[in-house]
Amino acid sequence: MTASPASHPNLLHSLPSRSWIATVRLRSLGDVLLTTPALAILKQWRPDLRIAYLVSPRFAGALYANPDIDEIIPVGDGLRQRIEALRKLRRLKPRVALNLHGGSTASWLTAASGAPTRVHFLGTRNDWAHNVHVPPVPPPPDRPRWHTAEHVASMLRFIGMPERALGPLRLTVSPTARLNLNRKLERLGAPGPFAFIHAQPRSFTMRWGLKQYHQFLPWLHRQFGLTALFARASSQPGFEEEIISALPLGSAALLVGTTVEELAAAVERSALVFGSDGGPIHIAAALQRPVVALYGGTDSVVWAPWQTRSRIVQNPFPCNPCRADRCYAFESPRCIESITVEQAQAAVVELMGASVKPALS
Repeated sequence: MTASPASHPNLLHSLPSRSWIATVRLRSLGDVLLTTPALAILKQWRPDLRIAYLVSPRFAGALYANPDIDEIIPVGDGLRQRIEALRKLRRLKPRVALNLHGGSTASWLTAASGAPTRVHFLGTRNDWAHNVHVPPVPPPPDRPRWHTAEHVASMLRFIGMPERALGPLRLTVSPTARLNLNRKLERLGAPGPFAFIHAQPRSFTMRWGLKQYHQFLPWLHRQFGLTALFARASSQPGFEEEIISALPLGSAALLVGTTVEELAAAVERSALVFGSDGGPIHIAAALQRPVVALYGGTDSVVWAPWQTRSRIVQNPFPCNPCRADRCYAFESPRCIESITVEQAQAAVVELMGASVKPALS
């Protein structure tokens, strides 16, 4: 039976002490981090509650040593791994399951969790798996849409969490990851101050052009003395090599086989994070690094860097925002292609102006 919108205003308040709450957010990296401000508020309000977080093993490192999470349950891709994750969850006997993902695997885990209260957002998929459906909360008159961090918090507020100001994203960098990063950087010749560059987002519609990077990165090196550092998990050659191949020697470096923990360590050490919307942008926000983020079709209101010094570069198009999995309006994604090198430079200077160095000869 579907719960009415006013059915559960005191649900969280009435939970017995030490009750488990299962949070299901399997992917992606940015989405996982954007749940952390709401969970921090929940724990500040009721520190006796225990939170289990179900997440893809690939992104579990983003939750390392998070003080608000009591149990991390990795959910692998295979049926055996998913069944094992469900067994771990059911042993906790959760009272509430929060499905922040909405996909079929997340919904199956939520339905089978054993939690008597299973919550999701009204209008997302798989209604059958849930018995509390959270309606959308209209944004205030001066805001077109809520940010994702605020949207996540609205689910917890619907079931009783008090209204409190959200803080920054939470991310703890592992000491082991810092050591591993230092070793990798030494093998690369220990580049000096660097800007972390996120050039390879999840979709080609979000990717800035090769020609633009070939003009922008040498300028960044001249003006700020910053090496361009790239990193990725895969060892297969990709877009980063295409960029680096045309850059001056010593002005760029690439880390391959990088874990989420090492990625966080690299962002933590950076002087600037620059590039497309995606996980590294949100890691930068969590670690309070300055960010210049390029947005094409994705919604920069919903996915902006949260509570850090940042500049967003995006040009308006009638078709924006979109799902960004393909271009729905043109033969190629004109939104991201329209961002000029001059726009990117102006955003960096505006953000980092006090740090501008004289051009190198």
